Amino acid sequence: MQTPRASAPVMRLPVHRAMRLAIRRAITTCTTLLVTAATTTLPALPAHAQTDSTRDNARDSTGFPQPTIAATVVLLAAGAAVDRPMRRLIANRGHGTVVNSLSNAGNDLGTAGHIIPVLATSYLVERIAGRRRTADDIVDAAAGYAASDIIEGLLKSAVGRERPMVSGNPARFHPFTSHGDYHSFPSGHLTHISSIAAAAAIESHEPWVRALGISATMLVGWQRIHADQHWTSDVIAGALLGDFVSSAVVHRLRRIHELPFGL
Repeated sequence: MQTPRASAPVMRLPVHRAMRLAIRRAITTCTTLLVTAATTTLPALPAHAQTDSTRDNARDSTGFPQPTIAATVVLLAAGAAVDRPMRRLIANRGHGTVVNSLSNAGNDLGTAGHIIPVLATSYLVERIAGRRRTADDIVDAAAGYAASDIIEGLLKSAVGRERPMVSGNPARFHPFTSHGDYHSFPSGHLTHISSIAAAAAIESHEPWVRALGISATMLVGWQRIHADQHWTSDVIAGALLGDFVSSAVVHRLRRIHELPFGL
């Protein structure tokens, strides 16, 4: 009598793993859209269609939006006022499948290890496709990202703010230290994603691109607080820094491109 042959096991992807993969694919698509938004949107207005008075009304001599000083002070003060309450409300709250997947995705969105490869790949694709204008826009975005990242790195060490998960005290500082536990201010993840979001919005001239960038920035901000890596004021500072510096760099480079000799 022959024993029944065992049937081959059927491979099934667990629901939580499938959900995690789906969310990560969506986040990758979101990043790629931010970086290459100009490929599917209208080009910038030519130089002769833009007057110096219009530019000067929108931005000051440094390229930054004019109301930034007052707005920055107000936003940072508001963030500092809710540092402790927001930590109690968000940090380490909820660890279900969806929450963990969103947290992982938010972390990925703000890391250089994901942003730089997307920038490099997008640039190569556009150059090979012969879309030089879009490739130049990606280079401008990369320059804005790099400038923001350099300033953020210098500030982290100089300020030396303690991360919330160390002692839970937002008023503890150890300036000019190389220890990662005291590199809380500003948030690097927020600086990274907001710099890319700002550049994509400027290059694309499309409201949906700005909305996508804001959504991605909010997701990363929530993740940094949820992971207990940053205070709310760190998150706000990083978002403002990335947006302001990247905007200034991209606007300045666009003006250079419009000169007769170009770049």
